[in-house]
Amino acid sequence: MTGESGSTATTEEDRATAFLEGLTGGRVVKIKRLARWRPAWFVDVELDGELLRLHLRGDRRSDVLPYPSLQREADILRVLEAGGIPVPHVHGMCPDPLAIVMDAVPGTRDVTRYGEEQQRALAEEYVSLLAEIHRLDLDPFVAVGIDRPTTPEEIGLGMLDAYMPLYRRTKARPEPLVEFAIAWARRNVPLHRTRPSFVHWDAGQFLHEGQRIHALYDFETCLIGDPMMDLAALRLRDVAEPLGADLTHLFHHYEAASGEPVDLDVVRFHTVVFALVGVMALAGPMVAPQAGSPHFEYLWWDLMQRRALVWALAECIGVDVERPSPPTPAPTAAAPMLAMLEDSIAQQPPATGFDRYQQHALAQLARCLIRLDAVGPELDRQTTDEMGAILGRTFADRAEADAELEGFVQAAGPEADAALVRCFTRQVERTVFALEPVADLVDGFDLAPARL
Repeated sequence: MTGESGSTATTEEDRATAFLEGLTGGRVVKIKRLARWRPAWFVDVELDGELLRLHLRGDRRSDVLPYPSLQREADILRVLEAGGIPVPHVHGMCPDPLAIVMDAVPGTRDVTRYGEEQQRALAEEYVSLLAEIHRLDLDPFVAVGIDRPTTPEEIGLGMLDAYMPLYRRTKARPEPLVEFAIAWARRNVPLHRTRPSFVHWDAGQFLHEGQRIHALYDFETCLIGDPMMDLAALRLRDVAEPLGADLTHLFHHYEAASGEPVDLDVVRFHTVVFALVGVMALAGPMVAPQAGSPHFEYLWWDLMQRRALVWALAECIGVDVERPSPPTPAPTAAAPMLAMLEDSIAQQPPATGFDRYQQHALAQLARCLIRLDAVGPELDRQTTDEMGAILGRTFADRAEADAELEGFVQAAGPEADAALVRCFTRQVERTVFALEPVADLVDGFDLAPARL
């Protein structure tokens, strides 16, 4: 048995192989780690003359989730399968490396390879499955430990409340944008929403071949809450991974499949909360990075979610998104050494696909440092001046201004919303400009209007 490209299996792969052979009674003939940030493997097991194809979904190994237990996700998959939802069958839990052992599902998430009619058919099938999920009996989910909300506040703010302990524990600096958005969400929670459903939350993830969806996947951040949460998630998912049809069409299809009207104001509200909790999750790791984390991915995820958050707030409050003029780059004395770092990374020969993935991430981080060195100080000065205009005084530096603005937003009422959102929007757009390599990944973001 060999690992990727015929190399000798790693110790981690050896332990997984021993466990899987004991679990299945077969013989592992191939195990390959995926070249991505999260530990995951495809495994072929020879059993009674046939191949059993498995997928090991590994632990993230970082503190960014409100529900970090892989066992929780495995239990949810079993309940969904019992409810007739196409999800990977779970065979068990591998203790070392910690991973869910599930069927490897054939297919791809990419629908853009097909014509318009086939794309639309796949998108409609997915939305119909989402409506089925929202109709499932809640008792089996409660039986495996999923909290059942009862009040409108619990239904609407369930995920925000789930992320609060993580955010408070890992927060490492003032976060005025996050604190403003938390206060705004608590002031604007939809009180007329009283019927909870099981919610995928990170919706829009499915594997298909041709005209058939084989499975839905990634259920680690599920909860019982408002089904409009999933429609909000589709607005953001469609940007990075096109669903295959216009969102307005899919909202109408959801109404037909579910028998429930789409409440656009509630969808807009949950768009804010969806982006907000993503920023809350990364507030700590972005200031105090955790060893072994996918740092570059976290960098651009954080910026993408911050941009989504301010754009969604602007939509709800009714203010225009403003993009300030960029400054002229002015590299500091560190610029030559940063260029040396970038070149040194490029000289390292990658041995495997995973090595190539890591080298690319390192190179992108180096490029971000070079760009931030050249424009960061001036952009911080501009943002500090804007915060000073809101607070009515000048500040010696950005950190001092952030700390005072955080206290201000926690006490402010809705009369300050428009000015604050304009300030936060310009701040995020400056960061997009400052982190140019990350901007390449997020600059195409365009929050599709929520309309019927």
